[in-house]
Amino acid sequence: TKGLSVDERKVEAVHAYGELRNTTHIRQFMGLAGYYSRFIQGYQQLARPLVELTKKNAKFVWGKAQEKAMQWIKDALTTAPVLAYPNMKTPFSLTTDASDIGLGAILSQFDIEEEDVEYVVQYASKALSPAERNYNTTHREGLAVIWGTKKFERYLRGREFIIYTDHSALTSILTVKEPRGRVGRWAMLLQEYNFKTKRRSAMDPIQLEALKNSNASEYRFLRDGTVLKRLNDKWKR
Repeated sequence: TKGLSVDERKVEAVHAYGELRNTTHIRQFMGLAGYYSRFIQGYQQLARPLVELTKKNAKFVWGKAQEKAMQWIKDALTTAPVLAYPNMKTPFSLTTDASDIGLGAILSQFDIEEEDVEYVVQYASKALSPAERNYNTTHREGLAVIWGTKKFERYLRGREFIIYTDHSALTSILTVKEPRGRVGRWAMLLQEYNFKTKRRSAMDPIQLEALKNSNASEYRFLRDGTVLKRLNDKWKR
């Protein structure tokens, strides 16, 4: 499957960076690497130790966490997956997830010719703010749905799509009798979209991790949750 891949010359430029000795160096590195953040699952979480040093009044201290973050980004770009080109005639799927420190979203589509085959179109991630880290699990999962929907709005608005997520989290947002405050705002926002919800109950953690780190030419994802990997030009479970 042909798709969108990183520019090897720019990846080489990222790899050529040595020690980042000041805030300017970090911003330059992040600007170049950040251009390809859509290829890297969890980019914002990976980059967090570097981003923290660019904040106003932050003391510049280069340590193991920053060194590891820079190396992780370099390695992630080296193994970046091929992303499928979006087909505006085919429905999109949105898979969201939340952790204690960040949100993740995957925009994908099922193949128009092979309906059981799913390809990743784009990845997105976001670090949680201090206030958002205090949300309970349900609200973090709900926030992931809202953020992911807004992030990929240009693909989703005006089209029917599927949201794969923790079903109970989304249900609590949509079925609240008197929506108020944060949940009320979320409920009103989601009313602007035409979507159905599904739960990837057939996918175990290993399968879900494969989806998050997939290469469009190396993996196939079936509707029943099965993951096939290309081995010697054959698709195997």
